[in-house]
Amino acid sequence: MKEDKVNVNNVFALIEFKAQSIARREKWYCDEFTRDVEKMREFKRKSNVCEDADLYFVFLETGQAQKADKYNSVLGFSQYQTSNCVYCKGAQDKQYLDAIKAHWAELNTGKYKVEDLSISISNPIALYIGEAFGYKQYVSPLLLGPLEFKK
Repeated sequence: MKEDKVNVNNVFALIEFKAQSIARREKWYCDEFTRDVEKMREFKRKSNVCEDADLYFVFLETGQAQKADKYNSVLGFSQYQTSNCVYCKGAQDKQYLDAIKAHWAELNTGKYKVEDLSISISNPIALYIGEAFGYKQYVSPLLLGPLEFKK
């Protein structure tokens, strides 16, 4: 007989995860970051099993080597390849990595900054993950956490 697990004794981490296709500046994930941090904090405040949990925010920003224009009719993201996109010419592409870091830095500025939260934005890397439809693909991971709040 299969035993159902219905009791949670302790939560050691709360993790929010977001991903962005095609490297370009957008505001949605900044908005989501502030909502996600507050949502995790509420879990800690309202649930005894979460009170000691570490909080993490994971964000993956994907990129590609060039505009994918050969397969517009089958690539669902082709409409988002606007002039705001930054393409990755290789794992050490400084222009691409600087653009990614500027995107991520917005999580720590202006209206997106969580006032009592201290975060440090790491230098991004571009990991080559293969090809899709003949276009080289990259991912830049950002891991924030455990999140530290000022007392």
